[in-house]
Amino acid sequence: MTQDNVEVGLDDAQMVTMQDYSLKPQQLTSLPLEREPQLVEISNRIALLRSCHLDPCEREILSMLERPIVLTPAELEYLVGIEKRYGIAPSWVNV
Repeated sequence: MTQDNVEVGLDDAQMVTMQDYSLKPQQLTSLPLEREPQLVEISNRIALLRSCHLDPCEREILSMLERPIVLTPAELEYLVGIEKRYGIAPSWVNV
């Protein structure tokens, strides 16, 4: 963040690209989490994992994944790997 600007990164997980923008705070609008169903799903999955007795390393990985952006395919693999270890992977994931 510069003096009167906010640095924003636009991440395209499919194309694995990142565009950086410098915007004035007035140009930003907060969106409710519900507008991004994938973020709600990831948040719920991480919350469920946090109720398990996680290894300290796994807690650190979840902390890195717990941010308001769509996860990359590699990040999703880490999340699914931890879920599988605790037997709580979503039913649509090959266990």
